[in-house]
Amino acid sequence: MNRFAQVRLLATSLLSLATACVLGACSNSSLNKTPDGFLSQGQVTTPANLDGLVTAAYSWLGNDHYTNPNFFWPTGNIRAGDAHKGGNGPGDVNYYHLLTLYYLVVPTPVAEDSANRYWIRWFDGISRVNTALSVINPVSTTDYPNKTTRIGELRFLRGACYFWLKIHFDRVPYIDENTPLSAVVSNTALTSEQLWDAIAADFRAAIANLPKTQPQIGRANFYAAEAYLAKTLLYQAYVQDPTTHAVVSVDQAKLAEVVSLVTDVENSGLYGLMDDYAKNFLPEYDNNKESIFAIQRSVNDGSAQGNGGRGTYASALNYPVGNSGFGCCGFHIPSADFVNSFKTLNGLPFDGYNGVGPGDDYSFENGNFGTQPVDPRLDHSVSIHGKPFKYCTIAGPT
Repeated sequence: MNRFAQVRLLATSLLSLATACVLGACSNSSLNKTPDGFLSQGQVTTPANLDGLVTAAYSWLGNDHYTNPNFFWPTGNIRAGDAHKGGNGPGDVNYYHLLTLYYLVVPTPVAEDSANRYWIRWFDGISRVNTALSVINPVSTTDYPNKTTRIGELRFLRGACYFWLKIHFDRVPYIDENTPLSAVVSNTALTSEQLWDAIAADFRAAIANLPKTQPQIGRANFYAAEAYLAKTLLYQAYVQDPTTHAVVSVDQAKLAEVVSLVTDVENSGLYGLMDDYAKNFLPEYDNNKESIFAIQRSVNDGSAQGNGGRGTYASALNYPVGNSGFGCCGFHIPSADFVNSFKTLNGLPFDGYNGVGPGDDYSFENGNFGTQPVDPRLDHSVSIHGKPFKYCTIAGPT
């Protein structure tokens, strides 16, 4: 048999085999298996699994990282002048150095990548919320008794994600559980005011659905939603020019609602000041009455980022270096401006506000605040030479 005939016979045999597969064997049930890791609609919509979808939305809050933290020390404290980046020079997490100097008006690859991390992270959270809502909405309260409360929690979480996006990026695409997956939504589809309204609508829906107290720590409640709605309206009340961002008017009705919401939270009897300021920094007093809503974190929990003993990677760099006992990394260094905010025991006015400069020393080595004209809360807010850091027993030279 010549080579051409061999090839022709082989092709004929393969065709016959393929035909047999189509007509017979390929219809075998063994080829119609459910992929590993796939959950059917019936499995997803059990109460336990529906709660799991809500938990997944919450867990997004605590799975952040120092490159895109939900604790806004880089985009808040550094940009406000309350802190310096710290670390090992300008190149160490360079994006935060750019924030310090306000260089982000000129885009750079580093800045664009870092800003994109925030963008992606918060839309990841929104995606989790929308996925949960799309599954929970059609389920009856008979089948899922916690439906109303969980929807309120999810609307709160989505409102928080969009609030953070809005104050960082201004114009962002608004996507909810009803937006088709194939839709392309522009960040200018809504005006700035319309976007604020959409964020406020999420918090208003949360208020309508949430109980005033929750049986589990960490779940958003009625008052957390009121507080975030107040924050939203406070921003929205100061109407800005879309080009210059200058405030062009103030919506007094929104400010009045802010006052009403905050008063309601204060009058709830659930919140107030602790009798000792230090209790806000000690783990045994977590979720105390000064906390309306807090991200819950854990250590050694088996997760990729929760097993290092630090509790949160959002502030994993923010420890003194040297003989502090923590080892790394000296970020989030308080500024002289921040220290001067604690200058007097007697409150305003701050006469001679900037009298203490970066090179000056309050001479706290003796640990005696009695001879220093400062608010003692400074000791809870700033690492001071010769004193223990964060109530530890190690007091080194840094």
